[in-house]
Amino acid sequence: MKVLVVSPHMDDEVIGVGGTIAKHVENSDEVYECFIAHGVYNHKYDKAASDREMDNALEAKKVLGYMEARFLNLNDERLDLCLQGILIPLESYKSEINPEIIYVNCSGDNHQDHKAVFRAAMVAIRPAVSKCFKKVLAHEAPSSVEQFVDK
Repeated sequence: MKVLVVSPHMDDEVIGVGGTIAKHVENSDEVYECFIAHGVYNHKYDKAASDREMDNALEAKKVLGYMEARFLNLNDERLDLCLQGILIPLESYKSEINPEIIYVNCSGDNHQDHKAVFRAAMVAIRPAVSKCFKKVLAHEAPSSVEQFVDK
């Protein structure tokens, strides 16, 4: 089975579905990861810091054992400005691998980039253009939704 995990940022895959990825790999499924944005720190792009984060994501890939990590390197904190900027490369990658299961962050997330990625992913997998997938599953990134939990 082919699985695509769509993550707004490098770390969202581990925080949101790291255990699920490991389970798919254990079941001999082909898991592919698509990271949408590069890293921004204190609202500024820092190439060295973003490169370190990319290296960390590749180390997490080794630990989890999935097939491929694709980095779209779109502008962090600005994904909500143009969904087409996410949509076109995401549709292309999805068509390249033809996943049967797609994981994406949930729509109720408070982070503007997470909301934009969810919206773009829903367009990318619309039935008119996607015949390959069987399931689309949304997950929480606890650091972005925990403030909504009644304590």
